[in-house]
Amino acid sequence: MSYSKLSILFLYIVLAIIFALLLANLFTYKMKYKAIKKGVVNTSYTVWLSSILLSISVSIYSATGLFNGVLDFTLREGWNSQLLLPLTTTCALYLGFPLVLFMIWFYIVHVLAMVVFGKRKDLYEIESDNYGYFIVKGTILFSGAWSLNHILALILVHFNPVIAMPFYN
Repeated sequence: MSYSKLSILFLYIVLAIIFALLLANLFTYKMKYKAIKKGVVNTSYTVWLSSILLSISVSIYSATGLFNGVLDFTLREGWNSQLLLPLTTTCALYLGFPLVLFMIWFYIVHVLAMVVFGKRKDLYEIESDNYGYFIVKGTILFSGAWSLNHILALILVHFNPVIAMPFYN
């Protein structure tokens, strides 16, 4: 494995971790202040944050394997300066699409939770430390992200480079 491939893959993984943490922070921004009381974090907030991070990481894991295959194909002849733009767009696609799909699934989980539990506000559930609610909601989020993993891989395969196969008689 070449050093250019390793460095690009490492950069992709670092960006994925940064975007996952930013997205989890965005989804739990208002809850964070209600969850921390006297320097102690609620169990419900911990369960909800960990289920969000696990679900995002499952989505990104599938895209990382596919991105590795695209890197193998793109860097088969070595590194040159003309590959910077195609690799940047490919990296943005293989990192952005799983995150967008996760955001859509996150809001679908909120709708499903309203159907199952009724109109409950997450802020009130965090304040009352109702960790059972967040375990069920986190399980729905994680299992849905796991199920959508195959669909995500099928969609991302369409963006792989086309390999021309020579046919000889």
